[in-house]
Amino acid sequence: MSENKPQNLEAVRIEDDLERLESLVRELENGKDGLERSLALFEEGVKLAGKCQRRLEAFDQRILEVVRGTDGEASLVPFAHDPTHPS
Repeated sequence: MSENKPQNLEAVRIEDDLERLESLVRELENGKDGLERSLALFEEGVKLAGKCQRRLEAFDQRILEVVRGTDGEASLVPFAHDPTHPS
């Protein structure tokens, strides 16, 4: 196995997955493919979108914020945000 190839799918950069997803959308939007090909592209896109969503949620869990307690000590806590409220 080549040293440049990822050992598993998670080793692929999320940016690469998002680029592939965008290319699938463009290909579907052009409407030049037949039904079978379009369905295959759609299925790939749904799987890839799910994978990207899971990875983004995992990244979100890793984000910490510094909070100063009542005693003046700083500590790291999980970042609390409302994903339904734009920042």
